[in-house]
Amino acid sequence: MTKNKKIIFVGAGNMAQSIISGLLKENFSSSVIFAIDTDEAQRNHLEKTFAIQTSNDLSLVESADVIILSTKPQHVQGICSNIKDVVKNQLIISIAAGIRLNQISQWMGGYQKIIRTMPNLVAQVQKSVTVAFTLPETDQESVEDTNKILNSFGDTIWLKEEKLIDSATALSGSGPAYIFYFLNALIQSGINVGLEKKDAQILALKTLQGSSVLAEKYINDLEMLIENVTSKGGTTEQALKVLDQKNLKEIIDSAIKAAFARAQEMGEK
Repeated sequence: MTKNKKIIFVGAGNMAQSIISGLLKENFSSSVIFAIDTDEAQRNHLEKTFAIQTSNDLSLVESADVIILSTKPQHVQGICSNIKDVVKNQLIISIAAGIRLNQISQWMGGYQKIIRTMPNLVAQVQKSVTVAFTLPETDQESVEDTNKILNSFGDTIWLKEEKLIDSATALSGSGPAYIFYFLNALIQSGINVGLEKKDAQILALKTLQGSSVLAEKYINDLEMLIENVTSKGGTTEQALKVLDQKNLKEIIDSAIKAAFARAQEMGEK
């Protein structure tokens, strides 16, 4: 993908801003990045933060090479209906949770040049893991352009079946919230046993960061890592017993399944 292709975001929320930040850090010019949003305050924020042009005029997508549907899922149908007459040969990349390729195609009068993706919020620090799916008929240039955009803010996994995007949404799309939730719980528990808030924050965050690095090295042997930390009769063993008694694995499994079910429901509407 040449970096002079014009990219227009339709919807300028947190995820769009995260992706824009990643693109700019990868030396995409702000002059080729545009955003369309109905919220004037949001547009002003983007112009000030990223020095990009914004508008509330959907018809401007006609001038795009790449259109990124980054609005809320419930707004995608209306947007597609409004832009279908001005879209000719543009690549459309959707990041809308739960919205199927065939739905977007139908709403756009049978348009086919569409790629569905699901990044996550850590795109803003270029650490997203994004899943993507497209139909076999999609041209190679579109796939390469999509890769260039997605890889600007993290790693990309291409899935063989579209239905797996709902699975990935439940795990990685929503995943940062689970991690932040867990981290916040660790910090609060540290405070509950007497630590100062600042110390608890540092201890919890650095432990999470270090453990993540080690887990990446031994991702196929996490049980070994758990055993290495756990001494017979020690503090870790006692803590893990409580986690087992409270069925933490079952709780996590139930949470992921709930997110997965919701992603499927969103695509059925």
